[in-house]
Amino acid sequence: MGSRTIGIVAHVDAGKTTLSEQMLYLSGALRTAGRVDHGSTALDAAPIERARGITVFSDQADFTWKGVQYTLMDTPGHVDFAAEVERALLALDAVILLADASEPLKPHGVMLAELAKRRGLPILLFLNKCDLAGAMPETVMQTAAKRLGMECVPLPPDPELVAQLDEAFLERYLAEDWTQEDCVAALRRAFESGLALPVTSGAALQGQGVEALLDALNLLLGAPKPQKAAPFRGTVYKVRRDEKGRRIVF
Repeated sequence: MGSRTIGIVAHVDAGKTTLSEQMLYLSGALRTAGRVDHGSTALDAAPIERARGITVFSDQADFTWKGVQYTLMDTPGHVDFAAEVERALLALDAVILLADASEPLKPHGVMLAELAKRRGLPILLFLNKCDLAGAMPETVMQTAAKRLGMECVPLPPDPELVAQLDEAFLERYLAEDWTQEDCVAALRRAFESGLALPVTSGAALQGQGVEALLDALNLLLGAPKPQKAAPFRGTVYKVRRDEKGRRIVF
């Protein structure tokens, strides 16, 4: 069975690594979800990352959610390491834009999502830290949509909103001749073409909304369709050296 490769992008301190740990924990890939402030995360394992409490290197992990296999990339959020994110984009099928709903949207996270959009990658928005006082998810959501030139579609999708993004579904919607499967298929088309910005929300540190995010990935991406037999090929997006100087190819 094929695998989907997804990456999380955001400004530093938005909660990317925390969300990644929760996704891996809920899917059974980790026994416990690590915490950045405790230095116990599985992904930010390099000494410099543990010391600074931030992601420096794009790291990856595999998990399965309800029968669909994924490779997850947790990418740096600090501006100094933007090149590391750009390399990771080469290997992705889709991007999760993580936004801190408790403060105004940071330009750097949106800039990374704009890079993904230019590469033709579909984008899903996760509004994090919605449990904090003063959280403004609606404002952050609309700002992201405006900056990216996309239409927000909170999940589960409103069929009337989806109909505005897909002409084929609009005809069936107006004729009152549609099913939920038709609505989902139309949303997928709008998502893949970059018209729709599907939105979920929660609080990653508390594990809130993470299961809904995983379900959204299955809904929008699903397992890759079987391909005819072909010679093996892959994309190398990064080369690193271990402590003995041996090359590790990602």
